Amino acid sequence: MLNLLNNPYRIYMKGVRYHQKKNLGKAIEYYKRALSKMPPREPTNEEKQTILKHAPILLMTPNEPFPLKDVVAILHSSYHLIAYHLFWEDDIDYPLDQEPCDHEIVWVEIDNDKREIKNIYTYFHGRVIKHNWDNTMGENNRPTIKVQWGKHGSLFSDWDTWKNGEILDYMKKTYERLKNEGAFNKDKPLAKRWVNYFEGNWNDFTNFSKRIEVEKYLREKEMMMVGLYGNAILKWHFLHYNFNPKYSWPDLSSPGKGIW
Repeated sequence: MLNLLNNPYRIYMKGVRYHQKKNLGKAIEYYKRALSKMPPREPTNEEKQTILKHAPILLMTPNEPFPLKDVVAILHSSYHLIAYHLFWEDDIDYPLDQEPCDHEIVWVEIDNDKREIKNIYTYFHGRVIKHNWDNTMGENNRPTIKVQWGKHGSLFSDWDTWKNGEILDYMKKTYERLKNEGAFNKDKPLAKRWVNYFEGNWNDFTNFSKRIEVEKYLREKEMMMVGLYGNAILKWHFLHYNFNPKYSWPDLSSPGKGIW
């Protein structure tokens, strides 16, 4: 017990576990305690400009049914990493998760001068995918991220050829399911007024032509912070609604993994 009381990360992870069980009262209690020991801070003006400078550009399908509602950016307090937490109004497989949003993340790793991108990391249905940055992956040191229709998995420039078509195959299966079988929970009462099917062809499903500037959201609400414990910062400082807790950071030493 003494170790738990003095270890902020263990306290934080206790909060994450309660959060995953949707016990928000207990989760926020542990989040508050963890943040009291490792408090986040407001970014300096220079740090704000760094966050805004590298904010992703999102490319959506024109008929995406769930708008982006909020963006929170967290700058790592020790490493040159920025987490851009994206909160969509929901996803097509609601309502069984009972969370009033869909939480996705893009991380940007920048060099020591905080001027150039080194790597980007995207969250795609439980997997953290690393991409070695080059200028074809974005505009002026801002990554362009394609967003999966209805489910909001974050796609990158070579998603259709990545690992011999692994994500392409996943996307095709998702398209077939959403077009022919529909949403997982379409027979539930709450889903009667929900989007249930994708209406369109494969070209429509992969038509990423609608542009959204994440920078605009960050400038309007200024939800930016410097710290470590992502889910605690999101819940204690910024969001009035529940969300699914996800990794705070990519695990730089373990490909495909994340750090809570």
